[in-house]
Amino acid sequence: MFATRLVPLGLAVLFASCGGGGGGGSTALPASGAGAIPAGPAASSTPTPTALPDVAGTAIDDTTGRPIAGAVVYVSGETVIAGATPPAATATPWPSATTAADGSFDVKNVPPSSWTASFAYVGAGYPIYTNAQWIEIFPADGHAAFHALRSIATAGTTTLGNIAIALPSAADSAWLKQIESDRATLGVPPVRSPLVFDSVTLQTARYWAGQMQSGDFFAHTCPAAPTTCIQFWLYETQHGSVPSAQNISEQGSNGSWQAAEGAFMAETANCPGGNWQTCAYTETTGHYINIMEAANWAGVGSAQSAAAPFTQYYAENFSTPAGISNVESILDRALRR
Repeated sequence: MFATRLVPLGLAVLFASCGGGGGGGSTALPASGAGAIPAGPAASSTPTPTALPDVAGTAIDDTTGRPIAGAVVYVSGETVIAGATPPAATATPWPSATTAADGSFDVKNVPPSSWTASFAYVGAGYPIYTNAQWIEIFPADGHAAFHALRSIATAGTTTLGNIAIALPSAADSAWLKQIESDRATLGVPPVRSPLVFDSVTLQTARYWAGQMQSGDFFAHTCPAAPTTCIQFWLYETQHGSVPSAQNISEQGSNGSWQAAEGAFMAETANCPGGNWQTCAYTETTGHYINIMEAANWAGVGSAQSAAAPFTQYYAENFSTPAGISNVESILDRALRR
């Protein structure tokens, strides 16, 4: 037998956005004929084109620090690539590079961005990314995909330094597979779209499970002590990602992620007809709704207290880049919980 406590928290974000730019747009020249720009006199010289910016950095494992070679890196402006693998060729190819044996990369000829992605409306300590671009890294060795915002200079080289990327464990992968199975077989209506591990979302779930364990608390918000605790959604935005919805579970020494996930999905019984789309978001339905609403990125984490009673803590985080263009924020719903 085990005792479990469950708390759901739903969270979306609102980005402030201005201007255009980035790698996702294009400008078409007028066609010849009516409306075309008349031909002028032949130029006597060819102007020197303005050099486009470069973006450099190094991809490393977030635990061992070893370099991650052979990963594809994109700088994609306002266009986020939500998957776990490099996309097929598109009509608008984004500037890209492949990491070398030492994990280093240098993406050249990056179109400048005038986009501002701001979390400042939430309060003090939240970042503002000016000339923002998505940095997206797709490792080929099992590491999670990396999607994060960075401020990129409009000229010269922006050096990002080391980018630490999480490696899902076999248990993490089994946990995510179970979540996807639950969505497809127990959800009403079912959801069969896949979820993928995102590095920041995975790191956030691990961070929060660890914070609950080390601080001996069970909540979505930091206690008064330790003062080193950072709210999980602030942790995400400071790492360039979007705040996520979160499920947490606290269990005894014989707990497991399977028990936590099972308890979350048992909340179908608290929704009329099991329908998550029409169900009210409450303390006893929110875990199920969070799982079913998840659209793109996932992270899971667990931690066990070092001394008796060896309490187990579990966290599931779900995030989506759709929050960038979503003017409806459910932050109020989250903070009411």
